[in-house]
Amino acid sequence: MNKFIETFFKDLNSSKVRYCHWKSVNTLHEAVEGIGDLDLLIDSRDETAFSTICAKMGFKVAADRDGSGNPYVYHYYALDPETGILVHLHVYFKLVTGGAILKNHHIQLEELFLSETTIYEDLIPVPKREADLILFVIRKMCEQPSLVEHLLYWKDLGNIRKELDWLMEDVDRDVVNSYVEKWLPFLPLPFFNRCLDALIEKAPWWRRVVLGLRMHRYFPCTVEPIYKASFFRNTHFFELYVRGKLKRIKSNRVIFPGGKIIAFVGSEASGKSTLSKEVAKWLGVNFDVIHVHMGKPPKCLLSKLLWLPLRGYVTAKSLLRQKKTGERSEGDTIEEIAAAHEPHPVVAWMDSHDRAAQIKRLTRAAMNGSIVITDRYPATEHGDMDGPRIEKSGLFGKLLYSCEHERYKRLPRPDMVFKVMAPLDITKERNAARDKPEPEDFLEMRYAKAKALTFPPSVHVYDIDTTAPLEDCLARVKQLIWTGRAD
Repeated sequence: MNKFIETFFKDLNSSKVRYCHWKSVNTLHEAVEGIGDLDLLIDSRDETAFSTICAKMGFKVAADRDGSGNPYVYHYYALDPETGILVHLHVYFKLVTGGAILKNHHIQLEELFLSETTIYEDLIPVPKREADLILFVIRKMCEQPSLVEHLLYWKDLGNIRKELDWLMEDVDRDVVNSYVEKWLPFLPLPFFNRCLDALIEKAPWWRRVVLGLRMHRYFPCTVEPIYKASFFRNTHFFELYVRGKLKRIKSNRVIFPGGKIIAFVGSEASGKSTLSKEVAKWLGVNFDVIHVHMGKPPKCLLSKLLWLPLRGYVTAKSLLRQKKTGERSEGDTIEEIAAAHEPHPVVAWMDSHDRAAQIKRLTRAAMNGSIVITDRYPATEHGDMDGPRIEKSGLFGKLLYSCEHERYKRLPRPDMVFKVMAPLDITKERNAARDKPEPEDFLEMRYAKAKALTFPPSVHVYDIDTTAPLEDCLARVKQLIWTGRAD
């Protein structure tokens, strides 16, 4: 068992929190290792004690923005500092279930689940199989009338059969019947057994749908009306299907207290790109994450229009040089001008316009809960590799200088900045090992600029020395992101 998870459950037990792990107990051996989530039912009277333990261990609350949540079910996440995994608790204060997309039905069996338990590995209370089987039958029947949930049922049929077979091992049907009569007196026992037999015998779909419709009548306590829940399931499933076809599937879950912008800055071959990708991959499994490279921002309409005459100017200049010298000069293409140490003032001005528009979009996403991970981020100081670069030269140059500086000053600041650096000799070695290494003089110039890079006092800046192994650097970055401190 994962040590962090073991400590968490020991704290729950010592605090006498009344709880149980109520669902998918057959795969609990994986969940206690940090694979998947832990489905916990908490006695609502112990919410304060439970929240205190979660806060002590660094758990944070998360929610889905798609409207599938309800006031009784929450997601909690915490970083295990030893393994770097995010431990996920799916916490229920009431048994609101019945659906993979939308959990809508309240099944009032909390007291049965909390009182009729066995202990898993002498640590975790789990409901007796007879109690677990009752709720399994009810929630699977409630799913059948929904077209979308029916499709998902067939898609996950293998895991459903495994869980049902596990529940039926050594189960006492007489005890099951007694529980139904005691805890659900309004549910006819013969009808319940017909539902159970339909699942065991793999009854035809139409029979399960009919039984499911009748099951709905016995559990009218829902978060949303049935028709509204059905409409939500259908539209949400269609949206996920389209996103899947477009390969734009990502989590829509956001974490309390909201989104943030996390920037990785540094010179070429410092390791910032690798770290930013790894962090985006780590957080993107559970949360809405946007990962962008800000070195070359996407061009806005205005920039695209201005690039056309500028390209003509550069082409004409190149042809004129070739006519005079008989050969083509280096640095005559738009791309080379934009990448140069001192780009054309118009190019730098357009970059500032495009970068400001990009950061505005990213800031709006962060304000709506997304975690934005950027590779590079502009500072406000002149000479920054991604910040102001126009010099005061002539009337036109002064005008562009003023516009560019004012634009960068107004840019929103990131919430966290990781300044990723390594000694210059190591940086040169890494650069030489690349498929397309940068020129050494360019690398030295960028290294000096990155080393001198500073942000306003309101920005939390953390230095990351990448001479350490990637695993150590990544562990420190994860700890800083999750807790704001390194220990």
